[in-house]
Amino acid sequence: APANETLLLRICEYLDSNVEKRLQFEDIQKEFGVSASVIKRLFHANMNCGIMEYFTFLKIDCAKQLIRESDLNFTEIAEKLGFNTQQYFTTVFY
Repeated sequence: APANETLLLRICEYLDSNVEKRLQFEDIQKEFGVSASVIKRLFHANMNCGIMEYFTFLKIDCAKQLIRESDLNFTEIAEKLGFNTQQYFTTVFY
């Protein structure tokens, strides 16, 4: 349905513009005022992954760009993208 496509697009844009934040699933739910089941169904049906998995993919893409285009080290990139520790960042990245 077009409403779902619009919601998916809005959520993806929101995640993209907040890639440096430590968003939780509940934050996204509150932002859009929809149930967890709606968000989960929407992402699994259209993106073939969960929403937090998708958010991590965005962070990894952003990290790759920062590695290529900035002079930040891994620790600085991990902090900038809201990873709790550099170890966790490294685990997710590899």
